[in-house]
Amino acid sequence: YQRRVHGDLELATEYRVSGSKLLIFKRGIREPTEYKGDRKAAPLIAWIDRWVGNTPAALTDDNKEDLLKRHQTVLGLFNGLSGKEYKMFVAAAKEARNDFMWATVDVSKSKLPDYSCDGACALLFVDDRRDDAPADRPRYTAWTSAKHLTGWAKEYSFKVMYQSPSGEEDASLTKRKLPVVTLFWSGDDAAQNANDVASTVGQQFWNKLSFVTRNAKTEAGHMLVHQLTMRDAPTACVSYPYGEQESSLGCMLRGAALDATTVAKFASDFLGNRLRPRPRSQDVEEAGTENGLTTIVGDTFDEMVTENKDKDVLIEFYEPGSDECEEFSPEYEKLAKHVESVESLVVAKMDLSENDQPQKKYPVATFPTLYLRPARAAGVKNAKKPVKFEGDLTAAAVLEFAQARATHKFEAAPLAAPAAEEEHDEL
Repeated sequence: YQRRVHGDLELATEYRVSGSKLLIFKRGIREPTEYKGDRKAAPLIAWIDRWVGNTPAALTDDNKEDLLKRHQTVLGLFNGLSGKEYKMFVAAAKEARNDFMWATVDVSKSKLPDYSCDGACALLFVDDRRDDAPADRPRYTAWTSAKHLTGWAKEYSFKVMYQSPSGEEDASLTKRKLPVVTLFWSGDDAAQNANDVASTVGQQFWNKLSFVTRNAKTEAGHMLVHQLTMRDAPTACVSYPYGEQESSLGCMLRGAALDATTVAKFASDFLGNRLRPRPRSQDVEEAGTENGLTTIVGDTFDEMVTENKDKDVLIEFYEPGSDECEEFSPEYEKLAKHVESVESLVVAKMDLSENDQPQKKYPVATFPTLYLRPARAAGVKNAKKPVKFEGDLTAAAVLEFAQARATHKFEAAPLAAPAAEEEHDEL
């Protein structure tokens, strides 16, 4: 039934309609259920089945193909459709009928030979066309509660998170503990392509990777988008959920079409450890030294910092436009010029809006952030660990820090602290 509510303020207000909505009204229940999926026939029919069909459905030869290969389905295996586990399964099916198809098999009567387990269990089938054996599927045997069962299903189910994941979905990504492939797109025409690619490729790696699509322009504040330059979209990158591995940006796909074949190879190469994390980088031509201050880009970081172990390296990580960075810039330039003749010390800076630094060794939470990477001492194989500067952002304070922490001690005339601005009483 289709109802046009344009101009019908009372009806639009009652059901909170702005734009267009698809709603199901169930007999005896005043509050409707809204459809939030793709506006396509197949997912819409599946959604209607979940709400108006029998939940859970009995798995048969007739519906097996549809249930297990065309939907996300939780299949319960029971030795008789009774008992605590079966009742818990039914309760979970009613609670999460909008998230999954739910089906049952009575293994004491069923002639479907592929489905069996010791006692009661639930298997998860994702929306794919593969013929994995049930033994390879996520299996639930805890039977703690209906809520616990639905939480398990949501944790292990494949679901492309289109556009911007909500806070709840971001938490789900973390809980799955899988690397996340994010497809960044730019431009309205690219949105559907990114979603289609993520859905197609995600089905191949449903139990190894999570997939998200994001608009690189409208989500400019997101952590991963912040680490991309606009010339990188469309692109794909692999990241780790917060709290897992010490890497917010793993490997990035650049300079290639964002199609299913390319992204699938990218995902396969990542899982096979055939990819080396590649940092974002400005052109190498941007690097160089002027007035004692060396500009470092992503592609020169290893050469100038990591591998330059015979020299002490003082480096500032900054972001253009930051008030604190703008205020500190003349102080840092003064320091660089002041110690320009000290051959054992490199004074450097790196723009993190355009380049990536090794985040494990040089974590940056605020701008500017400074580190001193001490040179290796005579007879020592490796340099010491980087030391973070925690003092006042003045040339004098940073100079004192560098002299105290550097492996190669150097002499330099003290620098005067910047004069405090005079305060004037307003008339």
